[in-house]
Formats: sequence, C-alpha cells, structure tokens
Amino acid sequence: MDQEIERDELLGELIPDEEQVPDGEAGEEAIIVESGQAGSIVATTADIRQSSAQTIKAETVHLNSSAALRIDTASAELRDSAVVSTQADSIELTDSAAVFVRGQTVTLNSSVAVATVAGRAELGNSKVVLLAAREVSGEAQVLFDMKAAVVFGLVAGAVIGLLRMLSGRPERGTLSD
Repeated sequence: MDQEIERDELLGELIPDEEQVPDGEAGEEAIIVESGQAGSIVATTADIRQSSAQTIKAETVHLNSSAALRIDTASAELRDSAVVSTQADSIELTDSAAVFVRGQTVTLNSSVAVATVAGRAELGNSKVVLLAAREVSGEAQVLFDMKAAVVFGLVAGAVIGLLRMLSGRPERGTLSD
C-alpha cells in the first residue's frame, strides 16, 4: 500500500522542524522521519534517520542509517544507508550501498555501487561494478569501466556466435528442412 507522507504525518516518529533546522531554512516543506517507515515522500527537504522509504522526491535528501527504493532529487547525501535507484545533480554516498546511481557529480566514499553513471565521479576506497563517467578521480575498484563493458560485450557476442556456428545449430529465424 503506497502512502504519501506530508508534513505532520508519519508512520514512525516525527521530530518538529524547529528542533532540527534553524529558522528560515526548512520552511513548511521539511519532512523528518526517524525510526519509521514511509511509502512516498514529497518535500523540499527530506531528512530520513534509521528509517525506510519507498520513494523520495525532494530538492535535498539526507539519509542516515536508512534505506530507500528510489530517490529523485537535486542533492542527495547518504551515510550508512542503502538505495536501489538514485538520480540527482549531486550525490554523496559514505559507507553506503547503491544499485544504480546517476548524477552530474557522484562522490563515493567507502561505498559500493553496482552501476554508476556520472559526469564526474569522485571515488574514495569504493567498489563499483560498472562505471560510466566523463571524468574520474580517486581510488576505487572498478570491475567494468565503459571501455571494458564494450569489449566484454563484443567478445561475449563473438564467442556465442562462434559456438553456434561450430555446433551446427541453425541461427534463429531460419527454417530447417
């Protein structure tokens, strides 16, 4: 059951904005979730702590010891958290894990990502399976960069084609007599 969280509504505990954000910075659009679960969050600022959310759409997202399925934001900062898919202009993951990360600037510190697409990737002691970025800096273990992924695809296709040819199996789409 997908549920939309608005201000003053929460499945866990809501911490008043006045205690967390100085006056004038949060406005009426700040949502803070602590030790709870949320379906869909739509806000200007989302601060999620020791909680989980299905989708988060906000200008700024902070996750701390939390998990989310999908994040769509201008700026995301994750610490000790996990996300399946995140898209943002600026993304910073610290001690976190992600399946798919897409952003103009992606920073990974002691984190793991399956696929990362970025204009600029800044990596620090992180592991990435597939990395596609115009500019890369830092230390990381990358299983496939873009060139390696293309070469892997070409070699795999050639090997499969050669095995089919040698096995005498007809190609798909041809009729055998």
